[in-house]
Amino acid sequence: MAQLASKQFLLPNTRQSIKPSVQEVLDFVINSLPASVNAEGISFKIEVIIIELLTNGIKHAGTIETFLDVTINEDNINIDKKDFGNRFHPGNITSLLVYDVGHRELLTKDGLHSMYAVVESDTQIRFVCEEENGDEVLDVTNLMEHFGLLIITKSSDTFTYKYDVDTGLNTFSVIIDLN
Repeated sequence: MAQLASKQFLLPNTRQSIKPSVQEVLDFVINSLPASVNAEGISFKIEVIIIELLTNGIKHAGTIETFLDVTINEDNINIDKKDFGNRFHPGNITSLLVYDVGHRELLTKDGLHSMYAVVESDTQIRFVCEEENGDEVLDVTNLMEHFGLLIITKSSDTFTYKYDVDTGLNTFSVIIDLN
């Protein structure tokens, strides 16, 4: 798989910076896509993923900046959001990474989906989404936290979180298949 383009962005973690940051990354991706890819179809996915990654960074990381590494290959787009801020601790869970491999923890649920964090190792979580049967009535006033993670999970083909114990680096990785 040939790498077509790669760029690291250093983005401020402020509400005011979301719109220009998203546009900067989106412009890079759209201008770097292979000619065979439907840029219009992929741009919405990229936009919502970047918005949610940056919003989560502002809300939870506790840092003044975020690194965003974007790599475009012939077959996929890889986006890594990195920071040295607060470790990912969803809800009341001290850390999902203390559980055995394969442990599934419900992070958010609505009338259409349930999203789980699945422990892959003592430093990595994979996010998965399952369709609900649709019999449940959606109550938007009771949506659980982490709805943005659900949006990223549904918009991507792979979404993971990894924590580096030695350096304190948090990495949220997204892969979007182009084929």
